[in-house]
Amino acid sequence: MRHRNVTVTALAVILLAQGAWAGPQARPQVPPREPLSLSLADCIQRALRSNPDLAVQVLTPEMEAARVSQAREQFLPEFGLNTVYYRYDYPNTWGLEGPVISSRLDNYEFSVSELLPTSSRIDLSLSNGMTNTNRDYPIVNPAYNSEFRFRLIQPLLRDFGPKIARHAVTQAGHALDAATAALKATLLDTLFQVEQAYWNLYYARQNLLVLQLSLDQAREIRAALPVVAELKLQRIEESELAPDRKIRGFFN
Repeated sequence: MRHRNVTVTALAVILLAQGAWAGPQARPQVPPREPLSLSLADCIQRALRSNPDLAVQVLTPEMEAARVSQAREQFLPEFGLNTVYYRYDYPNTWGLEGPVISSRLDNYEFSVSELLPTSSRIDLSLSNGMTNTNRDYPIVNPAYNSEFRFRLIQPLLRDFGPKIARHAVTQAGHALDAATAALKATLLDTLFQVEQAYWNLYYARQNLLVLQLSLDQAREIRAALPVVAELKLQRIEESELAPDRKIRGFFN
């Protein structure tokens, strides 16, 4: 145990000797910075640019505005176009019309659907079709058919009324108002903090100038104290010698 203590003590002495031999390490010199002069408007502009929280919060109203637009898109009309081509070939069981009978169907459909703010839905569709076959005894070949559909859906109990239909739009609008108010509050708080820091710095500098002037005056007064004291001593001596001078003048 004693041998270990001696070894540790010897290592500590060697390390201390090396540190003393190396001497104090020179610190890297930092070049002095030039004084920066900024106005209040410049400080506010820099604070607004270099605030990451504010930069993120600025995007929130834009996102909520996009959600409002997305919610309003449910009232836009929807257009649809559908086409069907169908051909069917099958063997004929009656030899007078040939070995194979072919039938072809071409159909085109155009539809429009829209959700109204009153929670009603209107569907319009128009379809045209043509049927053609190689049979020998059809009544009309090719045959054409057209169809027009109109459908109105109005909920009576669930999802009834304009408030329910515009619920998503209203909710997105409230979220947009809340995001705008939060951004405005953050901006006002940032402006307040910048102005408070700016005027506190201005007050501190002006107070430093006043203290510097007071210090200069105190030094001047301190330098002038010996002269003032000597003048006061002369006046005291003169006031003490004045009665003797008056008596001597009277006898003379």
